[in-house]
Amino acid sequence: MERMQQIVGRARAAFNSGRSRPLEFRIQQLKALERMVQEKEKEILAALKADLNKSGPDAYGHEILGVLRELVLAMEKLPSWAAPHPVKKDLLTMRDEAYIGYEPLGVVLVIGAWNYPFVLVMQPLIGAIAAAPTILTDVSPESKVMEEEIFGPVLPIVTVKSVEEAIEFINLREKPLALYVFSNNKQLIRRVISETSSGGVTANDVIMHSVLPDLPFGGVGHSGMGAYHGWYSFETFSHRRACLVKDLRLEVVNKLRYPPGSMEMMHL
Repeated sequence: MERMQQIVGRARAAFNSGRSRPLEFRIQQLKALERMVQEKEKEILAALKADLNKSGPDAYGHEILGVLRELVLAMEKLPSWAAPHPVKKDLLTMRDEAYIGYEPLGVVLVIGAWNYPFVLVMQPLIGAIAAAPTILTDVSPESKVMEEEIFGPVLPIVTVKSVEEAIEFINLREKPLALYVFSNNKQLIRRVISETSSGGVTANDVIMHSVLPDLPFGGVGHSGMGAYHGWYSFETFSHRRACLVKDLRLEVVNKLRYPPGSMEMMHL
């Protein structure tokens, strides 16, 4: 415990120094991460084969290419993600500056899962580097069958008599990380989506929503907090800071807010 406190202390000191805040530093870190993945590709694939017997297109496509695509997207989009995002203003603030500024949360802990051990650590890591916190990584333990998420070659089957019963079965339990529905009836698919809650949904296939970089991937409730993939990783590890910079040349407009007031002035 003492060693962990020391590690966290050093991470916080590094963050407080401000060295990770400049965009140039973040992009250089992402480039270094890209270089590491490319240079260590064979070692990564060998580890996946040794630990999980995962090889071929599954290992390379999901674990390596998925991470490299995420890195390219983050490096390309980071300047626009990190820029202030203007928001709509009203009559009292029309000449003022109002925007959302994205600032790093600080020291964060990235926890992955063993079924996709590389990509499920690296994708949130990319978002965390882009947002500029300091990162620690660890691995989470396995979950219990039918009580939580199932990460293994197990497929429990529960029969139901109707769509209504299936929806009720889902809603009586904790919200899942993913929900899959198979049907030729698109109206039924839309009904299942609208009447249930889950981290994500794929209809007439499985897991494919997790490979689209423009869709957020993450859980809800017990199945996870936050989301990642591209912009969503950056947003998860950022604080949305509300900023309003008043223009003193229009201070006269503020008289509407100051006493003594009148209904006539409010209707102007």
